[in-house]
Amino acid sequence: MINDVMASGALAIQNGVKKIDASANEIARANVQQSATTSEAAVGGRSVSDRPVAQPSTAESLMAQSQGLYEVQAGVRVVETADQSIGTLIEERV
Repeated sequence: MINDVMASGALAIQNGVKKIDASANEIARANVQQSATTSEAAVGGRSVSDRPVAQPSTAESLMAQSQGLYEVQAGVRVVETADQSIGTLIEERV
C-alpha cells in the first residue's frame, strides 16, 4: 500500500517535470521563431515560418510551468507523507 502511494507521488513529480520541460521548450521555440521572423522582415524575405501555426501562447506556456511546479510540489508532499508513515509503522513494530 505504501509502495503504491510512493509510486503515485513519484509519478506526479515526473509528470510535473515533463510539463515544465515541455512548456520551457515551447517558450524557447516561440522566441527563436519570433527572432527569425523579425530578422527576415528586416531583410525583406519571407520564409516558411511566416505561415500561421497553432502554437500555445507564451502566457499559456507560463501557466503550464506553474501547473508543473504545483504538480511536483504535490508529488513531493505525497512522498514525504508516505515516508513518514513508513517511519511510524516501523517504530510501532519495534
